[in-house]
Amino acid sequence: MVAADTPPIDESLYTGPPPTLVQRAVVAGLRLINFVTKTLNLPFSLSGTSAQIPFFTDGVPDFFLLSGIKAQKTEYEGMAVWTLTPRDPSGQYVVAIHGGSFIGQISIFHWWTYTDMARGTGATVVVPLYTLAPLGNAATDIPVMADFISAQVAAHGSDNVSVVGDSAGGTIALAAAQEIVKRRGIQPHRLLLLAPALDLADTFDNPVDDPLLGNPADSHGNNVLSWAGDLDPSDPLVSPIYGSLAGLPPTTVYTSSRDLLTQQALRLRDKAIASSADFTFVLREGQFHDWTIFAPLPDAYRERSGIYQALGL
Repeated sequence: MVAADTPPIDESLYTGPPPTLVQRAVVAGLRLINFVTKTLNLPFSLSGTSAQIPFFTDGVPDFFLLSGIKAQKTEYEGMAVWTLTPRDPSGQYVVAIHGGSFIGQISIFHWWTYTDMARGTGATVVVPLYTLAPLGNAATDIPVMADFISAQVAAHGSDNVSVVGDSAGGTIALAAAQEIVKRRGIQPHRLLLLAPALDLADTFDNPVDDPLLGNPADSHGNNVLSWAGDLDPSDPLVSPIYGSLAGLPPTTVYTSSRDLLTQQALRLRDKAIASSADFTFVLREGQFHDWTIFAPLPDAYRERSGIYQALGL
């Protein structure tokens, strides 16, 4: 199953204030970095890196982000799991699944967002570090993530556990929730997908000019093949847009008009409407892929209250 030709996006669907001057400056910088790395053929991608760079992508929450937070590392079925507990925990838990094109380590921007969330809401944020491609793939990682979410629900109660995933983490979050439906398990309270990758069989016939992800032909194919493993890219474990939306928890999806993956989110929106699924879509104008996770930027901060509300916090 391959996605049909995708028409150009309808800008009138997107709302919200225009990007700030700071965001526009960042966009200019991203375009320059993409130009330089492509021109010099450098082995670097803004969408995610497997390199363990100290303080940036080393898999450890940075000490300077942990004010008022207790960080504890455990393990679950081979995954490292970090639990970020605020000083006065509310009893609410958020399972946070990071993005990075399936190959990228969790970044400082994720830790910044998660620690802010814990401090700002009182929720305990639980961060499972799934096995990255090519060592991990959809067939191996999705069942383990479904196990982990179900274990959190069993430990704390379904009303007290929500799940958020950004970009590739959104793929994993939705596919894991669909796996829980297949098992007839108990779903978490809420599901939040931030700029999710929904269709890895997408041919990007009319790609959006995304300053972060750039041209999908540059790296998309290798990431798809490594995450799909032996599965077809249109298998629902790989591309959850091809799975059923029945039985899922109330779900919110954030996307934006400058996000390469926004056309997939619009297709999911059409599918959710057709099946009367409990989905809410927040469509922002002019933002690049996964803008909500870039904590230092004002455009990310102004989405915080809506994100916390979508998680039931």
